[in-house]
Amino acid sequence: MVPDQWLIIERLGDIILNHAEGCVFEIGIGHSTLILKKFADIFDRTMYCFDQSERKCNWAKEQGCKIFQGKSLKTMQKFPDIPVAMGLIDGRHDAKTCRAEAEFFVPRLSIGGVVFIHDTYLVNDRKIRVESHPRGPAGDMYLVRQELQATKDLQVFTWPYTAGDCGLTMVLKEDPERGYQRQ
Repeated sequence: MVPDQWLIIERLGDIILNHAEGCVFEIGIGHSTLILKKFADIFDRTMYCFDQSERKCNWAKEQGCKIFQGKSLKTMQKFPDIPVAMGLIDGRHDAKTCRAEAEFFVPRLSIGGVVFIHDTYLVNDRKIRVESHPRGPAGDMYLVRQELQATKDLQVFTWPYTAGDCGLTMVLKEDPERGYQRQ
């Protein structure tokens, strides 16, 4: 059974990969890795995983993923210069790190490609999830979501009721030739 927080990726993975060329990536190995890897395998795409944990990296390598072990800001510089079809950013939950990860991967998105970002929504209008929350703090990731929403050629949508009510944001690269981009 797919955990609720990843059900959106489970439902959209085949649609995204049917329409976008490129690899699949994930920052922060976890339950989502198996879902993303399943779609990478179905569509014959390479799956790249980033994590600091040697145990998690070894496990993902056993699943057939290509591994970048270490902090994302250092290891993503070794990522090949190839297009990305789908990815998930779920590493360190602070705006500075998430912004750098998004600035690195969003420009690599193919037209129609999607990057999902975990824990990007404010709880109770203005309060972010705090340290005492059962799922841990959400940090200030919502700032990155807000910045991406203002970016031309991207569609940004957040499901606020996922990920312990802190949201899962989908960033879709638009196709200006097809005419569905924002004006």
